[in-house]
Amino acid sequence: MEKEIEIHRRLQHPRIVRLLDFFEEAQKVYLVLEFVPQGNLFRFMSRQGSLAPGLRRQIFRDTVEGLAYLHRNGVVLRDLKPENMLLDDALRIKSTLFQPI
Repeated sequence: MEKEIEIHRRLQHPRIVRLLDFFEEAQKVYLVLEFVPQGNLFRFMSRQGSLAPGLRRQIFRDTVEGLAYLHRNGVVLRDLKPENMLLDDALRIKSTLFQPI
């Protein structure tokens, strides 16, 4: 987990959720991540139903932009799914490197 935390700490990109801090307690590690107010893409799509074509294109562009940044930095996102993609107030995607609880 220490290696993953160090990798996440050095990543700074508008399409990636920032790791602000972390702390350990007994056998658990707690991550303090940037707050992304609109929640995950899966829940958003469930509530909204069909998404407008422009929003679908923006979500796709944001996702590719974030993935390209990660790949340029030697990081492979192995769990890409709507539950791990968060939406900010402007409905822009921010991918998480860790599974949110």
